[in-house]
Amino acid sequence: MIKRLTLLLLMLLAMGSFSGYLYLNNQIEIGEAKIAEGQKSIGAGEKALSAGKQRLRAGKQKLQAGKQQLQIGKQKLAAGKKQYQIVRAIPLGAVSNLLPEATPLTGIVEHKIREGGKQIAHGEKQVAYGEKQVAHGEKQIAAGEQKIRAGELRLKSGKIAIAQGIAKLEEAKKIRDALAISAAFFTFLTIVLAIFWRRKRALRS
Repeated sequence: MIKRLTLLLLMLLAMGSFSGYLYLNNQIEIGEAKIAEGQKSIGAGEKALSAGKQRLRAGKQKLQAGKQQLQIGKQKLAAGKKQYQIVRAIPLGAVSNLLPEATPLTGIVEHKIREGGKQIAHGEKQVAYGEKQVAHGEKQIAAGEQKIRAGELRLKSGKIAIAQGIAKLEEAKKIRDALAISAAFFTFLTIVLAIFWRRKRALRS
């Protein structure tokens, strides 16, 4: 009776070990597939992040060029305003009164001054528009930098998660191998004991 119970126990241990081996092996295969998928996602994320950094660098260069153009425009506008104020300060009416024959010329000059005023106003609008564009570009650059930082954090977290998953898989593989050895050992022991006890009983009879 004890021998039968021993053999039954060994068989149960062998079956349990083998079942555990099959279960773990299936889980390991699922885990490896998930890790492979995660590594692909990490690779795609790194490419996207690299492309984003390139776009950000290009955007910064474009913004810097825009700032330089805006500064040049401001300088030209300031110089134009200065010249406009100087010309505008000329008493053309007094010149016409003193020199009536110069009236046609002063009329032309007055027309040029009015045109200059319009150009100054147009230049101020362009500068104001340029300042808005630069401010908008700076906001976009700031948002882009924030997205890059967020992407880097996600990639870092993903890499850590994959590394942890690989470590867990390695531990699971060790347990799986141990279960395989255990199943083989208990199966072998069951067979050996069964043969040994059968022969022993045969010799007695």
